[in-house]
Amino acid sequence: MCEPGVGAEGHCVVLRGKLRHLEHGAAALDLAGGQILLDVEGSMPEDTDGTWVELVIEQERVAIYPYSL
Repeated sequence: MCEPGVGAEGHCVVLRGKLRHLEHGAAALDLAGGQILLDVEGSMPEDTDGTWVELVIEQERVAIYPYSL
């Protein structure tokens, strides 16, 4: 069974959660009810919506931007 999580692996940030497709080709990672919006290049395969994924990202490539709902 997969569980959502945030961690570190060497010089990388590891994000694990359910991938959600949003409008206009955008995507979000669902982390236990919270969402992280993803900057997606290209199109997402249709069969990946709702699947568990693990994203391993170099620390230097992770950025946080404020967002108001």
